[in-house]
Amino acid sequence: MNQHNELHKDTEKSEEKKALKYEINHLVSANKLKAYIRIEVKEKGAEVNFEDVLQYLKDNGIVYGIRENEIKDYCKNNEYSKELVVSCGKDPVNGKDAQLIYNFNISKEIKFKEKEDGTIDFKNLNNIVNVEKNDVLCSIIPAEEGVDGIDVYGETIDYKKGKTVQFNGGSNTYISEDGLKLLAASNGSVELLNGVVNVENVYEVNNVDNETGNIDFIGNVIIKGDVKAGFSVVSQGDILIKGMVEGAYIKSQGNVT
Repeated sequence: MNQHNELHKDTEKSEEKKALKYEINHLVSANKLKAYIRIEVKEKGAEVNFEDVLQYLKDNGIVYGIRENEIKDYCKNNEYSKELVVSCGKDPVNGKDAQLIYNFNISKEIKFKEKEDGTIDFKNLNNIVNVEKNDVLCSIIPAEEGVDGIDVYGETIDYKKGKTVQFNGGSNTYISEDGLKLLAASNGSVELLNGVVNVENVYEVNNVDNETGNIDFIGNVIIKGDVKAGFSVVSQGDILIKGMVEGAYIKSQGNVT
């Protein structure tokens, strides 16, 4: 029994002696993705034991991303006065936001085309976007999942999920079964108005002039006023003109009134 006590005392003295040689301190970053150590040497010429450093980290719960090679070099080169990154966590990879892709030009900007002779064509404004029934008007690229991170304590760091988007379909539109496409429910012209996608199967204007340009529409056309000279109205449906027609070109696959 006495021998056992003697041995225990010797071990304690040995550990105390070793502990007096140097003191290991650590710091963990606020996001818990990096752990640093700095060693204060208590005894001149003391050498730091690599295994002691590993045990210290383990005792303090730092278990993930241990940089063993860097720690070995640190101990071997006696760089104790320097701060050393001893552990690196893994950053989470955040999910990607879903995207809403329009299959038609949503810009209201009018782009004039040049004629073959180099002059600007002010009559063909191409501001009508014709679509047929079941055409895809816009589609969703779904949000992508991310990857969780791990901190230096081995705990999971949740990734941020990507934002989702939804269709804002208006008249004459419907959503596909998989929820990823917005389609036209009828022939007509598609337009994004106040964030809502509409398909109009009747195209209605006050006059056909420089403001509207020529009309080439897949459905019925209603003109409340006049068709000015030099302009054209082409329709795959009926054309109703309530005003005057002055030297204009009118073509319809239905009735012209």
